[in-house]
Amino acid sequence: MNDTRIRYILIISIVIGIVLSLASLFVFEGKHFTGVVSGAFIGSLNFYFLVLMVVKLLEEKPDKIALTVRFVLKYGLVMALAAAALIFVKVSPLGFIVGISNFVVAIFVGGLMPMKGDKES
Repeated sequence: MNDTRIRYILIISIVIGIVLSLASLFVFEGKHFTGVVSGAFIGSLNFYFLVLMVVKLLEEKPDKIALTVRFVLKYGLVMALAAAALIFVKVSPLGFIVGISNFVVAIFVGGLMPMKGDKES
C-alpha cells in the first residue's frame, strides 16, 4: 500500500463519517448524531495514528521503545476520548459504534477501488 492509497482511505473514512452523521441527523432526528460524529472522529483519528505508526515501523531501523510508547499512548488517547464521549458527553452508544466502525468500510472500499498506477494481476 502506498501513501496515496492510505490518504484515499482516510478521505473515504471522513466522507463516510459525514454521510452517516447527516443520515443520523435526518433519519433519527438527531438522536444519534453526536454519537456518530464523535465515533467517526475518533475512528478516523485512530486510523491516522495507526498509519503514522506503521510508517515508522517500516523504517530501516525503527526505535522499538519509542514505537511501544507511541502505541500505548495512542490507544490510551483513543480509549480516553471514547470514554469521555460515552461517560461525560453521554453520546448515543449505538451512534458511537456506527461512527467508529466507518473506517472498516473505508478500508474495504479504498482497498478494492482501483487507483491510477495500480498494476493488474
